[in-house]
Amino acid sequence: MQEVIRDYLEQAKVGRKQVHKNMTIFPLLSDYSLSLDYILLDEALGGGVIEVTEVDNHGAVPNLKVHNKSPSMAMAGIYEKDLPSLQEYLSHFTLVGSQVGAVFMINGKVGGADAFGKPETFSKTFKKLVESYAMDAIDWLEEGERGQVFEKRSDPIY
Repeated sequence: MQEVIRDYLEQAKVGRKQVHKNMTIFPLLSDYSLSLDYILLDEALGGGVIEVTEVDNHGAVPNLKVHNKSPSMAMAGIYEKDLPSLQEYLSHFTLVGSQVGAVFMINGKVGGADAFGKPETFSKTFKKLVESYAMDAIDWLEEGERGQVFEKRSDPIY
């Protein structure tokens, strides 16, 4: 297992950073391609390939049941309120050829990293990932910085 991970990481390179306001994305680039074919959960659910149901009346670990406890669609309200800002963030970040992942930074700190076995899979999740991190970036944007755009691109890091 460690050899597979080492091989994957040795082939990965960090591309040019992309910056908008307080969010930075470092693309992870690689020619590595997993030979296994798979689909994402939302594709499987949407295509009727799988169905998620409760196993029994009592439930059991490690079975998972998710309950949305946000009152009156609170997240939907936040999403709608921040939609113009969210669209602004989305317009500043683009996929790069052979991109298999990204490191996401908010306010100069690593917020997370996502990487996949092939560029095609990452490209399917890119918009959702950027939206997710952008929502945090908008939430964490310092009041004094609202409205300022800091755009800078640097040379690739290897």
